[in-house]
Amino acid sequence: MRKILFALGVSVLAGAVGAGSFEDISGNNGVKHDLRKNFHINFTQSDKASQLLYKRQLMEPATSPVMIPLKWYFSGVAPREYVVELSLNKNFTDAKKIKTNVNTVWVDNLMLSRTYYWRVSGVVNGKKVVSDIFTFQTADTPPRWIRVPGAGNFRDIGNWVVPGGRVRQGMIYRGTRIDREPWKATQEGLDILLKDLKLKSELDLRGPSKNPFLLKKYGVNVVAKAYQGYMIGLKKEKIRKMTIELLKLFTNPDFYPVYVHCDGGADRTGTLIFFIEAILGVSDNDLLLDYEYTTFFGYRNRKTKEMKPFLDMIQSKPGKNMAEKAVYFLKEEGLTDDDINKIRNLLIEKNK
Repeated sequence: MRKILFALGVSVLAGAVGAGSFEDISGNNGVKHDLRKNFHINFTQSDKASQLLYKRQLMEPATSPVMIPLKWYFSGVAPREYVVELSLNKNFTDAKKIKTNVNTVWVDNLMLSRTYYWRVSGVVNGKKVVSDIFTFQTADTPPRWIRVPGAGNFRDIGNWVVPGGRVRQGMIYRGTRIDREPWKATQEGLDILLKDLKLKSELDLRGPSKNPFLLKKYGVNVVAKAYQGYMIGLKKEKIRKMTIELLKLFTNPDFYPVYVHCDGGADRTGTLIFFIEAILGVSDNDLLLDYEYTTFFGYRNRKTKEMKPFLDMIQSKPGKNMAEKAVYFLKEEGLTDDDINKIRNLLIEKNK
């Protein structure tokens, strides 16, 4: 626990003698918060349990991240309003500000493997009293679930381990549709997409006839293509060609951050994201695990009748692992080394 006293004359912002002091009582010190809910980790252990537990109506709460409490004690006459600032840097540039009249706020949609800085302030007797800077940390365990009210199965593909680094966070998001019940983003959900995630593009794999171009009126670049996943689609030349055309979109830095989805973010989205993650060098286990996390929408497994033929095709290609084999397939279909290098340069955060 740290207690910060503010003395008269040190700073106008520091308040006055007797104005009060802040103490962090969150219990976050020394804790690396795993932002996944506990049952996320072991859901593949029992197929029967998965099918029973992860019903569609449970998806939004099940795929939302853990919320972290920021709690403080103020030793003095409490201000009528507190302002909490939360930032990824101690200078608080681009800090998120939260106003409250109680001594606790809960924060979510945090980056993985980061140190967060926060402070709280209030006005007492006409003077602004500001706390010391407090910190907490988040663990490095993907996937990074994102809470988007009205939507679900929403996650960042960032922070999976790849050779030489990790997939960069805040670049590619995947999930359900956001424009039609039961998956229709609320106003808060839209605010998260636009203000917090700062989406620049939406890639809708349902096609233009299914997309109402809701985000276009907010200045988001909307690309809608009628894609087909697994071998059902990839047996067709036009879908193989479309796969390459879609992947080339990810060579453009202005395309990011992008939200990739179909209806449930499961099959069409799962196929395209599999290819992107393979290009980046995600391990065999993590490629399959990220696909299977979509069990929260509806049962998905590497051995299902849709996924197994797709994986068999990938495994038939030359390469030491699935990532290399998938890249071989994509290069056969027209993806170039230059395309691959551009995608990797944009999406891999190298180890320091």
